[in-house]
Amino acid sequence: MDYNILLPLIPFFIGILLKTLLDFNLAISLVKFFSWFPVRWLFRTKPIVISGKWVQIWDNDNSAKYTDLAGRRSDLEIKQLGKYLYGEFRVNNNEQYYIFGEIIGSNIVGKWGEKNNELGYYGAFEMRINDAQNIKGIWLGHSNSQPHTINSNNWIWNKNNYR
Repeated sequence: MDYNILLPLIPFFIGILLKTLLDFNLAISLVKFFSWFPVRWLFRTKPIVISGKWVQIWDNDNSAKYTDLAGRRSDLEIKQLGKYLYGEFRVNNNEQYYIFGEIIGSNIVGKWGEKNNELGYYGAFEMRINDAQNIKGIWLGHSNSQPHTINSNNWIWNKNNYR
């Protein structure tokens, strides 16, 4: 049997496997550990590349815990796999958070939360990619301490101010 006929099917099956894994909440691990793998040829999408080191700062007018600017500003390391991205950052007293999102056109839509306490402080975000250096948008979410309140405010990611 000539197996060369099956060779063009390999990228198709890899694409189906990756898409299935991304659709089933395994996406965070997939993006986190395989961001080095080039997939532009596989999905035929060409989203802007934003992986790398950023400085993020988010506003929060409704929290006594996050009043200090230094507690809301931190380094954000973004890993990207095609149009999906994953990042981690630390705020306040070394609390660790994650983001997971999808680039849709010039926007990023995703979720964020405490890395070690999934139900502690979490929510969603939508960001506008102004260029490869500046991303601005809003976050919304709530915490255990305010279970009946959904907060929202501005969120800025900037590559130019990276330390």
